Amino acid sequence: RDASGKAEVRQRGTRNKITVEAEARVANGTRYSVFANGVLLGAVTINLGLGELQIDTGDGGVLPPGATNVCAVTTVEVRDGAGLAVLTGSF
Repeated sequence: RDASGKAEVRQRGTRNKITVEAEARVANGTRYSVFANGVLLGAVTINLGLGELQIDTGDGGVLPPGATNVCAVTTVEVRDGAGLAVLTGSF
């Protein structure tokens, strides 16, 4: 599969925000799981070749245990339904 993406983390005071964008040539509605440091953050659904997962604790978003400090994130993975990494990135 042809895929690319980017991840961004921001922290200001107690506010944590992580954004993961994925671009893939797959059918609309294709879902991928997003992991940070091996912890499941959620899912991204691809539509028209693009998908985004954003969690912002300042807007009521909740980060799972093990990923509550976004500045401690060292790896991000986007995995397919079989659990295989289609995108991997490091900070």
